[in-house]
Parts: sequence; structure tokens; C-alpha cells
Amino acid sequence: MLRFGSPTPDGKDMDECAIFLARLQLLIIMAKAFLKGFPLGKFRREAIIENSEAVFYASLHMNRDAGMETGQKAAAVARESKEMDKSHLFHQRVHLLCVMARAIAEDRLEGEYKIKALEDNLAYLCEAITFNGQDSDIQFLKVA
Repeated sequence: MLRFGSPTPDGKDMDECAIFLARLQLLIIMAKAFLKGFPLGKFRREAIIENSEAVFYASLHMNRDAGMETGQKAAAVARESKEMDKSHLFHQRVHLLCVMARAIAEDRLEGEYKIKALEDNLAYLCEAITFNGQDSDIQFLKVA
């Protein structure tokens, strides 16, 4: 089969981490769109559910693998315990976002304390992955 267009020899294959971060950023954007009052249509609800499930299970897989790697290095566990705690906390926050995103898609996220918890969780995750999630800097939120 003939392929027309420029060749892509310099293109990088996406690994699990890159896909995980892309889906996590999309989930953050959709949660911020919900907080700003953008409407949730059928396709956005389906996308939220699909992405939250994918991010949740990818995070479980990544967290388990990180735990196994550090478990094999018994001498270095004391030095790396803070990093391990940070990693574990990050993945717990990702799991919380996935559960909250699913609740958004199913119209179950109500109440000021739940909204505040979502905002705090989003702020933590944006800082952790150094993703600038400011609404003024994301011009494409209007179509997200």
C-alpha cells in the first residue's frame, strides 16, 4: 500500500507514562470545565467515564510496579521512603480524582464540601505534574 505524505522517522512511540499523563490532563480539564459550569453532554459523560477508568487502572498498575521495585532494594528503602510516600500519595489523589470524575459524569457530585475537595485535589495534581491548569491559560476549555 502506498503512503503519501512525509515520513515519520523522528516520531516517538508513546509509552504507558505518556498516555497516562495525557489522559490525566484530559480528566483535569474536564473536571475544571465542570467546575466552571460548562454543560455535560452525552459524549463528554462517556469520555469522562472511559478516561477515569483508564487512568484509575493505569495508576494502580504504575503504583504496584513502583512498590515492587523499591521492595527489592531493602537497603535503599530508608532513603527512598519519602519519595515512595509522595508517589503513593500522588496515586491516591489520582484515584480520588477518578472516583470524583465518575461522580461528575453520573450527576452525583453535589454539595459545597465535595466541590471544595475536588478543587483541592485538582490543585494538588496540577502542582504535582507541573500542569498549568489555570482557566485563563487554557483557551480550548470552551470546546472541551
